[in-house]
Amino acid sequence: MTWASEPLKSNGEPVTSYDVLVYRGGSLAKTVSGVQGTQQQVTGLDTSSTYTFALVAHNNVGASPQGARSNPVTPYGRPGAVSNLSAAPANTTGNGGQVQLSFSPATANGDPVSGYQYSIDGGSSWGSLASDKTVSGLQNGTTYSFLVRAVNSAGPGPSSNRASANPYGQPKTPVANAATDGIRVKMTWNTGGYDNGRPSTVSVTIDGNAVANDGAATVGNGPDEAHSITVKACVQGEPTNCSSKSDSARTASPSASLAQGPRVTSDPQCASNACYYFDITARNFHPNASVFVQCWNNAGGDHVFASFHATTDANGYFNQNSGCYLGHNAINPWSAGWATLDDGRGGTARTNNYTW
Repeated sequence: MTWASEPLKSNGEPVTSYDVLVYRGGSLAKTVSGVQGTQQQVTGLDTSSTYTFALVAHNNVGASPQGARSNPVTPYGRPGAVSNLSAAPANTTGNGGQVQLSFSPATANGDPVSGYQYSIDGGSSWGSLASDKTVSGLQNGTTYSFLVRAVNSAGPGPSSNRASANPYGQPKTPVANAATDGIRVKMTWNTGGYDNGRPSTVSVTIDGNAVANDGAATVGNGPDEAHSITVKACVQGEPTNCSSKSDSARTASPSASLAQGPRVTSDPQCASNACYYFDITARNFHPNASVFVQCWNNAGGDHVFASFHATTDANGYFNQNSGCYLGHNAINPWSAGWATLDDGRGGTARTNNYTW
């Protein structure tokens, strides 16, 4: 409290000291005597009570009458300590990087708590704590030790107990790929590297069936098959906190091409004419299948003029240049030729047209 000094109205004697009278609720609570100067800090007051103050001046002659009472005032101090602080990882099914703090509020000590501060370096520096008590911007997989304190108009209160937490998030998105390779599909994936602050477990399914997590697999055994892969990474102990990646591919469709093969020498009709075998290449049929090949030309209208069977290898492939032939003669004069193929298991194709 402060006050203004006035000269005495009698005999001119200067004031030598003051008594500060402290009233609580209208009753004298205490007296502070022998005060020098014109201000005094009064301690030991109750922050839940309202006080008024009065002065008595002293000089060498004696004491003055008690002065008028001051305006009422309620004292306050820094807030009390935060208690029961605990910390837990937050946003764990997202990107992580957060810790949720929980604690019992500090006592106000006469002035409302205006906010809370936290420290992660033992109290050397402090930051404002969000209203939801979440601390963000943390590094997943790093253990943090937290302190919290309350703040009001008088300043910050004492630190809380320590509480630690290690933030983490959902595992990183897995890597998985499916690529067509003829009548097969090659699956590749990363077997690990998905941890995001906590260890993760990896599971792999191909076409809905669990497979070993060894990074590669080849599936398929014929044309036009659909195959898929899903790689899932889950936080250990949290089977629903997962990230996943899926991919799919189809095996290739059957195809066939026709080119001019070797010249025919065994047919008398070709002795003076250019007869050549059909050179047929087939790809992506069923493996080890007997393929029925029909040879066509358009002399006198589209028609089959010869047929034969050829067997594919383990990759659905064959090449044959001795099954049928065309040439420039009276029967088939330089006519266009082509072939159709059927492996009896759904694999069919037609070659390009070829004229010679």
